[in-house]
Amino acid sequence: MTESVRQGEVYLFKAVSSRGDSKKRPWVIVSENVRNHYSSMVLAVPFTSNNTNIPPTRVRIPKGEGGLDVDSVAMCDRITTLEKTLFDRGPYGGTIGADYLSQIQDAVLVALGRY
Repeated sequence: MTESVRQGEVYLFKAVSSRGDSKKRPWVIVSENVRNHYSSMVLAVPFTSNNTNIPPTRVRIPKGEGGLDVDSVAMCDRITTLEKTLFDRGPYGGTIGADYLSQIQDAVLVALGRY
């Protein structure tokens, strides 16, 4: 993935969990665009389709937003860096709307204790 990666875009990425298994899932880019341009890595938040028992560090995102196939939850407490060259494909289906992106950014701050 060498093209420009933009904040709010959704990409597919296959990450390995601490248990050793891996699952391809969509991730939303949350790092700022200037950083994304100059760095080989981006800050990203993964999605899950498990929408039960949602803590304040997670945000519900409806189906269709950013190209998501199902109603999803942004797991803002799992923010991490991802190597741009390892994205499976993207952008997945567009960008997350500004209102949802703002909610995701706020939930990241809650996860960091900055609320």
